[in-house]
Amino acid sequence: MRTSALFVLAALAFSILAGAIEALSARREQRSLKKKWAVLHPLARHRVRSVRYPLSAEALYHVGLFFGFLFVTYVGGLLLKVIHSSVAHWF
Repeated sequence: MRTSALFVLAALAFSILAGAIEALSARREQRSLKKKWAVLHPLARHRVRSVRYPLSAEALYHVGLFFGFLFVTYVGGLLLKVIHSSVAHWF
């Protein structure tokens, strides 16, 4: 039970960290685009559209990261158990 709680906490921290990194990179990209728009011709603004996903899609993405982290961690734990049991027979 304690291990499951640690995995859930680690998955939650991972998804929050991924969201923070994504938000920072999006903000940085917007700043760089604003600097570029000042130099380019005003009509060029209509060619590039910034895609904003709805909040529900972003939430689904982070929920997917959460469960993906849990799944990968679980499979990794099972793999480590199999490797440990196979190596334990040799010694």
